[in-house]
Amino acid sequence: MITRISRISQMAFAVIVLAASTATAQSYGVRMADATIARNPVVHKEWDYTAGLVLLGMERLGPKYAGYIKQNIDAFVGPDGSIKTYEMDEFNLDQINEGRVLFGLYSKTKDKK
Repeated sequence: MITRISRISQMAFAVIVLAASTATAQSYGVRMADATIARNPVVHKEWDYTAGLVLLGMERLGPKYAGYIKQNIDAFVGPDGSIKTYEMDEFNLDQINEGRVLFGLYSKTKDKK
C-alpha cells in the first residue's frame, strides 16, 4: 500500500524548494524530496496541480530526481501524447501545472510523446 503525503506537506516541500536561495533551504528540499520518493512511488494518483508542484520542485533540485520525474510523467502520458485523468473539456487551470514539467523533461529526453 502506498503511503501518501498530505497536500500540506507537498506544498511545504514546493515552497522550500522553489524559494531555495540558501544552502540550508536546498538541503531541506533534498531531504523532503528523498522522503517523498521513499514513501510515494507515484507522487499522486491524478494529473493535477499538487503533483506538478512537487515534480517542478524536484526538477529544480537537480538531475538526481530526473528518473522519478520521468517515471511519474510516463505513468500519465501515453505514447500518443494523451494524458490519463486529464479532462480537457473541464477547463481546469489547476491541471496545467503538471504540464510545465513536460518542458524540462522534453529538453533532456527529446521524447515527443
